[in-house]
Amino acid sequence: MKSDFSLFSDEEQIIAQGKALLAADAETVPADSFRGLLSGYAKLYRQSTRLVKMGDRMQGQLNSLNEQLTKSEEKYRRLFEGGVQGVYRSTLEGRLLDINPAMARIFGYDSAEEMLIMVRDMGKGLFLSRDHYNAFVVVLRQQGVLKDHPLELRRRNGDMVHVEVHAQDLYSDSEETHVVEALVVDVTDKQRMLKELEALARTDCLTRIWNRRYFFELGQREVARARRNGSPMTLIFFDVDHFKRINDTHGHDAGDSVLKEIAVLVREHLRQLDIFGRMGGEEFAVLLPETDLDRAEQVAEKLRQAIAHHDVVLGQTRINCTASFGLALFENESEGLDCLLCAADQAMYSAKSNGRNSIHTSTQIK
Repeated sequence: MKSDFSLFSDEEQIIAQGKALLAADAETVPADSFRGLLSGYAKLYRQSTRLVKMGDRMQGQLNSLNEQLTKSEEKYRRLFEGGVQGVYRSTLEGRLLDINPAMARIFGYDSAEEMLIMVRDMGKGLFLSRDHYNAFVVVLRQQGVLKDHPLELRRRNGDMVHVEVHAQDLYSDSEETHVVEALVVDVTDKQRMLKELEALARTDCLTRIWNRRYFFELGQREVARARRNGSPMTLIFFDVDHFKRINDTHGHDAGDSVLKEIAVLVREHLRQLDIFGRMGGEEFAVLLPETDLDRAEQVAEKLRQAIAHHDVVLGQTRINCTASFGLALFENESEGLDCLLCAADQAMYSAKSNGRNSIHTSTQIK
């Protein structure tokens, strides 16, 4: 019997000798008992060799699995160390257990090691307060997994950073406690871009005041508030006199400069709660919440004088212009902002008909 297992060379020789002896001297050897003993020995040998072969296969599979695991760990470590998104593990109480370099960079630390040393408590070192952190943990424990969860956290220098967190609450056998594993995405630039886009959508691109659409959105809120509270509200509508003449004489760039400077002048004379918007072309509107007609007429007169006494200087050219104003008081609770604007617009055209650079008031919403 041949075998590749040198471990059993002695057993192979014994079996071979026993068979040879049995064949050569069957009369002197108690054949039946010896043959049974030899057969049992050979059977044990075969079983042993099978076990060894099985062990070798299992060891080979184990070695392969270990190799795959090592490669997976190396791949995970490369992703963990080289990723642009922050990764951390922590206890539920807020003690950081492990972080990657991107996590440190997001929060302004030179290395992961430095951050682990300096941030001993996430509730104090990253979150705005311990209560802020506790609220995050409550939501995490309730849901188990959080996706795109928005948080405002604190960098090392105290600046705020907007992040989205993908987190899960896991039970760790090795830690024998619950741990938090989380991915942290810095969305500060994204938030800033969204705010800029929102501002662009609401703002007139030339004068940087509210555009017509957003003026109506804000104005409708004020109309609803005035109805609830019964507070007075007045709308001023004004138009730059002879604006076409300015464009024809000095060019459209000059006309744009006039509109921009008028917007700056008017804004300087308004309160923070007043709503100022460009309705289109050279037409503007100002909604004055909590303002009766007498007070609105005083505001309109200040605006009229400010515009009339201001010269727009363009190189060697000085452009002086005036504006005509129409006022309307919000009186009819059944009517909306459109009717109020229409009444002020009609009053403004009456001011133009009366020689311009003047104020006309309509107290009735038609």
